[in-house]
Amino acid sequence: MAKNNQCHLLTTIDQHDLPTHRRIRPSLIRETTRQALRLSEQTGSFEVNVIITDDEHIRCLNRNFRQTDSATDVLSFPILDDGTVPVSYPSEHILLGDIVVSAETAARQAAADGVTLEQMAVWLISHGMLHLLGVNHDTEEMRLEMNKREQSILRAMGIPIKVAKLYA
Repeated sequence: MAKNNQCHLLTTIDQHDLPTHRRIRPSLIRETTRQALRLSEQTGSFEVNVIITDDEHIRCLNRNFRQTDSATDVLSFPILDDGTVPVSYPSEHILLGDIVVSAETAARQAAADGVTLEQMAVWLISHGMLHLLGVNHDTEEMRLEMNKREQSILRAMGIPIKVAKLYA
C-alpha cells in the first residue's frame, strides 16, 4: 500500500455472459487490481472496470479500437492517454479505465503454457492494470520494466512467476 495508506480501489466486474467454467473468481480479480495499485504506490480513491468476455466480443473491440480484426487476450482502455494517473479527491473515485480479458483466449494460452485459467487471468489483469496506471512496453527497456512489475504482482499473490516469464 502507499506509504500514507490513503488508497482505495473500487473494482467493478462483469462476466455474467460467460459459461460458469470460464468465469474468474471475483475475489481474485479484485485482489489482482488491488495488488497492482498497491505496488504502484498511488494514493487516492480509484475505480477500474474489469470485463471478462469471449473471443467474439474482444475481437469486435480490437477491430473498432485498434484496427486489428482478431481476438486478443487483453485490452485496456485508460481514461487518460498521456500515461498519467489523475489526482483523486477524498470524496470521489477517479476512474482509471477498463480492462477487457477474453476468457477463451486466456484458456487456450493457459492450456498451452501449463498454467491454470485463473493464473493466466491474474497475469492478464495485472498487465491491463499496469497499462491503466501508465506503464507501457513501447521499447525494450519499458517492456522489461513492465515484466518486472507483473512479476511483483504475481509474487505478491502467490502465483508462479513462470506465467509472466512466458510473455517477457
